[in-house]
Amino acid sequence: MAITRARKALIAGAVGALAATGSLLTLSTAQADPQTAPTTATATATATDMPTTAETWDYPGAAKIAGEKGIALKRGDGHITLTDCAQPYDLQVRSRLGHFCFAVNSKKGLLTLELPDSFGIDNGAHPVTATLDAGGKESVVKAPVNDYTPMGEAGDAGERSILVELRVTG
Repeated sequence: MAITRARKALIAGAVGALAATGSLLTLSTAQADPQTAPTTATATATATDMPTTAETWDYPGAAKIAGEKGIALKRGDGHITLTDCAQPYDLQVRSRLGHFCFAVNSKKGLLTLELPDSFGIDNGAHPVTATLDAGGKESVVKAPVNDYTPMGEAGDAGERSILVELRVTG
């Protein structure tokens, strides 16, 4: 079977055209359009844009909790959270205002707060360090695992104290 010259020329031309088209597509895809500076209208955010977030570690719902329960929850890393004492909890802080229960979801955690007249910690499975303020003088109490630890007026200091920090240490 002999392939005619015309057929050879046609096949060679088609292969060449395909190769040229592929090269042009590759080059045009790789070339990006030059970037222009955004106009003021596109650079400003609108009310429908997604809000940006910056973590402040503020305790969510703190104002409502302070109004209802008298405990000021300030900031934390989310690993120590106030919970209802009727639910399972990991540690309980006792004060003249009442008993406040906290859930712990990590081996380490931090919560800054203001709980006046605190006098004890009933601790569960996590060792806790509590920082107290008695008239401008800070003291630190280490609460061991599975034990009740007196603090503030019931502890060594014997003074009414404000619990200002809970830290789970292991």
